[in-house]
Amino acid sequence: MLKPSVLHVVNNLNVSGATTLLLDIAANVTGDADLAICTLEPENPMTGRLLEAGARVISPNRKLGLASGTRWVCRVIRQTRPDIIHTHLLPATQVGLAAARLTGKPVVTTVHFTFERLGRSKLLRRMNQVSFTFYKRIFAISDAVKQSILDHCSVPEESVVVLRSGVDFTRIRPADPDLRARARQQLGIAEDELVIGSVGRLKKIKGYDLLIDAVAQLRADFPSTRLVLVGDGPEMARLQQQAAERRIDNAVIFAGTQKEPGAFLASFDIFVLPSLFEGLGLSIVEAMMAGLPVVGSTAGGIPEVVSHGSSGLLFEAGNSSDLASCLHELIRSPELRRRLAVAGKAKVEKEFAIERYVGRLYDEYAAMLPAAQDAQPAETSV
Repeated sequence: MLKPSVLHVVNNLNVSGATTLLLDIAANVTGDADLAICTLEPENPMTGRLLEAGARVISPNRKLGLASGTRWVCRVIRQTRPDIIHTHLLPATQVGLAAARLTGKPVVTTVHFTFERLGRSKLLRRMNQVSFTFYKRIFAISDAVKQSILDHCSVPEESVVVLRSGVDFTRIRPADPDLRARARQQLGIAEDELVIGSVGRLKKIKGYDLLIDAVAQLRADFPSTRLVLVGDGPEMARLQQQAAERRIDNAVIFAGTQKEPGAFLASFDIFVLPSLFEGLGLSIVEAMMAGLPVVGSTAGGIPEVVSHGSSGLLFEAGNSSDLASCLHELIRSPELRRRLAVAGKAKVEKEFAIERYVGRLYDEYAAMLPAAQDAQPAETSV
């Protein structure tokens, strides 16, 4: 297996599934691996953590458009001389592709979403459809994402490879009593209160309005239930207003952006991913690894992570009453919560280890390199 130098091209390094995946890749490719990340925006909250993991981060001094971004990435390619360009998300998908073709570099892309997430935007759909036809390798993070690509794009099926995102389990701390107590103290939550929580960007597609509605339905039967949302985003004010209108604003905690959002998992009793659209759902994988019982929607690749009744519970995407029913079942049964948590952790340990993902990723890179290229075997940390 060859170990090429790789330049990842991304829009930014905000707290997101794509950035988390890059962080875990960087931390688990060892030896002489050269991994650099080129962003198209100057503000990148996760830069420090990526540098600590061993990645190089190269960012412009202003936000770039398609033309300026292409010139910028071309310059970075000439400076860093990578063997492969790897792009993530629009507009980086188009910018990185154009720059790779102009500089004669092989290029791959990872697709983190299903086309349904793009809504009615014909422009975004068309941009993806056109750019994907020029990639020889398209990595889909789930079977659902692959099927969505094949349904909406004229690309050969063999060019789309499913690589389910892996997670670095070493950064997920089990919820011991001391950690749980500290996390709850920080949030102002009593030990006898039951906490339903979620971690992610506060965007419409994440479905947090459904979660607030479901908790409002539960409060009559379970008045000590609290909801904690870790993250920030454009829906913050609207969600706060919704909680006030449903008269549960005293039961909902908006924790905002946190440098270590995973640490807050220790304060939760149940984790929920209520997304309307989701490529896979790394946050639910992390919650399962942390030993939490989980509830996820049926959107996108979430059912590939959560097996209903076995490793968690699933509710119909967009249906807050169905979500409330699942939560009601879990709150009533500590034994069900325990059983699902144990099974969920075992499932993700087996299927979503980052070492497995990195090994497969570098196998794909190696298959794209000229046979005569000199490179060293890749090593992944264990």
